[in-house]
Amino acid sequence: MKSIPTFVINLKKRTDRKEYILKEFDQRMEFDVTIVEAQEHKTGAIGLWNTLQIILQKQLTTGHDYIIVCEDDHQFTDAYSKERLFDAIAEVRSKNADLLCGGVSWFTDALPVSAGIFWVDIFSGFQFTVIFRQFFKTILEADFKDDDVTDLKIASLTENKFFTYPFISVQKGFGYSDVTNKNNTAGRVEGLFATSSKKAKTINYICDYYKNNERTLSVNTNSASFENITIPTYVICLPERPGSVAYIKAQFEEKDEFQVMLVEACKNEVNAVSWHLTIRKIVGMAIANDDDVIVICKDDVKFTEYYSKADFLQNIMEAFYQRTEMLAGGVEEFGIATPVARTRFWINAFHSSGFFVLYKSIFQKILEQDFDTNITIGQLFTTITNYKMAIFPFIAVPNELDKAETICNRAEDEESRALFPPTENRFVIVKSVHDKYCAKNNIDVLNIV
Repeated sequence: MKSIPTFVINLKKRTDRKEYILKEFDQRMEFDVTIVEAQEHKTGAIGLWNTLQIILQKQLTTGHDYIIVCEDDHQFTDAYSKERLFDAIAEVRSKNADLLCGGVSWFTDALPVSAGIFWVDIFSGFQFTVIFRQFFKTILEADFKDDDVTDLKIASLTENKFFTYPFISVQKGFGYSDVTNKNNTAGRVEGLFATSSKKAKTINYICDYYKNNERTLSVNTNSASFENITIPTYVICLPERPGSVAYIKAQFEEKDEFQVMLVEACKNEVNAVSWHLTIRKIVGMAIANDDDVIVICKDDVKFTEYYSKADFLQNIMEAFYQRTEMLAGGVEEFGIATPVARTRFWINAFHSSGFFVLYKSIFQKILEQDFDTNITIGQLFTTITNYKMAIFPFIAVPNELDKAETICNRAEDEESRALFPPTENRFVIVKSVHDKYCAKNNIDVLNIV
């Protein structure tokens, strides 16, 4: 087992950090440690980037397949062992990795691709990173702007990036940071890694839950199975919005799977309360009508090219067998999304949805939930249930109508819609990674007649 060339970046004036990091690597013979004097710059991130460039440039003429670049505040966790590190490196090399992080302080999307290894998209945390040879030139040739950040920049340069979980590396808080000013607050760094670790743990749990406890369900249907199914559909309408009724009726035209009922939105000077009152009103109607499943949508929704009656009804049935209580046809901004079926994701939190399915099991929870004047409709469902899913590709998205005011205030509505393209891109990326590394033929088929 060869020692790994390990380059520790240290500002010459930070003698306390140099002493600390040398002790951290003491007696760990798996590392061949070199202290690299950091290039000073008035912008810490640029100094770090310039130092990284020097390290990688020198490594172009060596025969090393990979190196470790380390900051002087790196700290090994109790989860670290040299066996685990070398196993992780071997694992990600088989997946053509460019990067392997020992731990991250923040990330957008991630998926477990094997035991102890997560694929990750955008991340921060460069304190202990394995960089593979094929990625050296990509970094060296990258254009680093004044407002760039090293870890975010590197993350943007490749799709093949991973981290170990549980983390084998975190940052030690020194009470100051030479690179990130926000990290000067005592305890902030530790808190970021703890939050990031908790997020990874949640993703791991959800993947295991749907893989092991509730195997993916496929409903075996034929066209006749759906012939007589209709879903009670409550459309929230704003009387002051010109043309909304005619517009939404046209959207549902020739879609006999929906039993459409127009519901006038409740009015309150607080937008969040307006939404909550209206949802409660609809749920009360659903209970009175003895509905088992309903659709709620806004009067500005439009169906996308991905909508089909058979697929929609199949998703409703399959999601029910996965204990889902809320199924969105599209969402605006989200926290975590994990694929659980071909066109369905589990989601933990989201900003809003203009078209969603509610199952009977959540009705009473909605009625019992106290009003909160500060939360969106997405945050409401985040509070009351963990069993939320979204269909992707999205089957229903917002459509601008006559510049009229919506239940949410105008500025918030425009901001939400601006989030749709990146939201969809995130789903695309996660699904692509899942299909590449995680998808298995582990399907129970339900015969619905």
